[in-house]
Amino acid sequence: MATLKDVSKKEYSAGDEDGTFEEIQTGCIQRIADAAEKSCLDREKLERDYKYVVGQRNRWRDIAEKNQRQLSATRGVVTKLKNKKNDRIKQLEDMLNKKLDLIKCGIGANYSGSPYENELYTEVIDLLETKKKISEAGL
Repeated sequence: MATLKDVSKKEYSAGDEDGTFEEIQTGCIQRIADAAEKSCLDREKLERDYKYVVGQRNRWRDIAEKNQRQLSATRGVVTKLKNKKNDRIKQLEDMLNKKLDLIKCGIGANYSGSPYENELYTEVIDLLETKKKISEAGL
């Protein structure tokens, strides 16, 4: 025997006696209830998907903000190191210029030849050559 749902799906015309009006009506109500349950399941899936997407969006936003902070901090460190390097170069250039001025005046004749002074002179010359190369390269 056919269920009330099946009976309610059938197209009726005048004179059909397969089901009473109440049976057809009950079958229609059952079909409506099934459709409502199915739409609720679809809505629950949509809500779960929405929560997942929002969670992923927030996760990736947090990662992007973290990466931005790391990049800013790294740029700050690079700038700080460049300034420190430039200050050291300036300090060594000033020291070299003073020593050259003393030598020009004849006062620098008392150069001791200590390894420390040799190391400083070597460092100054290397830095000046490096600075010259950087200037020529346009950096």
